[in-house]
Amino acid sequence: MQLLKQVIEEFSEKEIDPVALSIEREGLTKEVLNSLAEKGFLGALAPVEQGGAGLDGRGYSVLLEVLARHSPSVAMYVFLQNSLFINPLLKYGSNELSQGVIPLIASGKSSGTFVNYLLTGNEITIDGSIIYGVANHIPNGSAQMCLVLAKSASGGQLVLLDKGFKAVNDSRKLGFRGLNFSSISFDGASAKSILISENAEAEIMKIYNESASYISAIALGIGGAALDMAVSYAKERQAFESRLIEFQPIAFLLVKLISEFNVYERYLYGISSVKDSMMLKELALDFSRRASRTSLQVHGGYGYIEDSGIERFYRDSMALELLTGSYTRDRVELSKELLGVESAKY
Repeated sequence: MQLLKQVIEEFSEKEIDPVALSIEREGLTKEVLNSLAEKGFLGALAPVEQGGAGLDGRGYSVLLEVLARHSPSVAMYVFLQNSLFINPLLKYGSNELSQGVIPLIASGKSSGTFVNYLLTGNEITIDGSIIYGVANHIPNGSAQMCLVLAKSASGGQLVLLDKGFKAVNDSRKLGFRGLNFSSISFDGASAKSILISENAEAEIMKIYNESASYISAIALGIGGAALDMAVSYAKERQAFESRLIEFQPIAFLLVKLISEFNVYERYLYGISSVKDSMMLKELALDFSRRASRTSLQVHGGYGYIEDSGIERFYRDSMALELLTGSYTRDRVELSKELLGVESAKY
C-alpha cells in the first residue's frame, strides 16, 4: 500500500499540482484526463483485461485520498467513473456490455455519469425503453454515456444510455469547480441496455452504501491536505513576535485535528463491512469540514485568496456530502443499523 501511495503521490505532484488552479478555473483538461487514463486510474476498479488497474478496495481508497489532497475535483471525477459507472456495469451488466463499454471509460475515450431520480428532485421516467424528463445539476453532465435510475411501474429500472440525451443549462456551483455540472434532458432517449428491470432502487442504494468508505477517503484527503497547509503556515507566520504555532489555542486545535485524522485514516484501511463504511463517512465528512475551516482561519485573510489553494478545500468539503447521495438518507440508514429499524424514520 505504501508503494502505491508513493506512485500516486509522484503522479499528482507532476501532473496535477502544476495545473491545480487552472482546473478550478477552467475545468479538467484533456491532458490531465489522458494522464489519469494512462495510469489506469479512470478504470481503477475495472479488470486489467478491460483496460483497468484492477485495484481492490484498499488500493482504490489510497488512490482517492491522495488525489483529493492535490485536487478534490480530480478525485471526484475518478470516483464518478469508477464507483458510479464502472462498478454498476460490472455488477449488473452482461459480460458483452461490460467488455464493450468499460474499456472506453478506462482509456478516457469516453466518459460516464449517473442520474438517480431519487436524488435529483426531478421525475425521470421510463416507458418501455424510452426515458423522459430532465435531471438537474448532474456532475460530468457532458458525458457521452449515462446510467439512469428511472421511475417505472415496476419500482424503478437501471438503464444505460449512449445517445439521445443532451446536456443543457450548465450550472455554476460553490464546490468541485473542476467538474462540469449540467442539467440533462432525456425526452425520447432510448436505452442501449436495461441492467435492472424492476425494483432497482434498493440495489442502487446498496451501491451508495458500499461507496461510503470511498467518500471517506476523499473527505480525509481534503481535510488532511488543508490540515498540512495550516501546520506549515502556522510554523512560518509570525504575530506579536511569535510564530502562530507557539500559541496554545492554535497548537492544541491542530493537535486535536491531527489526532482525529490519524485515527480515521487507520480505520479507513481496516474497514470490513458496509456498516463500518457508513460510520466512517459520517465522521469523515464532519472532519473534512472542520479541518478545512480551521485551516482557513489559521491562514487569516490570505486563506480567502484563490491563489492560496485553501479556499477550494473549504468549498469542496462543504459540497462533498451533496454529491454522494442524500445526507439525510445516509443518517437514517445508519440510525437503523445502530439503533434499530424503528429509529429516525425517513
